[in-house]
Amino acid sequence: MAETDFRKQVTQRMIQEALMEILRVKNLDEITIMELCSRAGITRATFYRHFDNITDAYESVENMLLDNLRQEIETFDLTHLDARFFQAVLNVLIEKKDISNIIRSGENKSRFIARVMLFLKPRFLQDMKRRNPYITDETAKLEFAYLAGGVKEVIDDWVGGEFSFTADEISERLGNLTLRILSGGTNVNSR
Repeated sequence: MAETDFRKQVTQRMIQEALMEILRVKNLDEITIMELCSRAGITRATFYRHFDNITDAYESVENMLLDNLRQEIETFDLTHLDARFFQAVLNVLIEKKDISNIIRSGENKSRFIARVMLFLKPRFLQDMKRRNPYITDETAKLEFAYLAGGVKEVIDDWVGGEFSFTADEISERLGNLTLRILSGGTNVNSR
């Protein structure tokens, strides 16, 4: 049984790697099953034993990155997003750079970001209510949208080379800005 599971994992990984290679030059909706099978060195029947369609295979790649991200940040209080939190997020993006660059580019970008937000938003709102039981749902949602949008843009710009900061420096700056916003504008660290 363990051997079968291992072979299944190896085949799925071959399909995922082939998909990532093709996504470097094509959009997801332009890829055919035949093209993907040819690149992975498998038959269509083998592909369909593992995935329903190309979108299903792509989602499995996204899920790997999301699972890594979840594991890395699950212990953080999302109302106290300091440099350690952002370093954890950046570590996942750096460690899985090939995957994260493809997922975070082109048509795939908004889909992946939406899935990250679906994961983070309920946790943030729950942590906000715990921290401040008097905050309205609308205000908590507004703070989440504001912070999430800003952080996403900064990370995208940093990965895209807009900033020359190291991962530690950008993490510290994001942490300081976020803590300042969440503390009501109090100057946490004016660096």
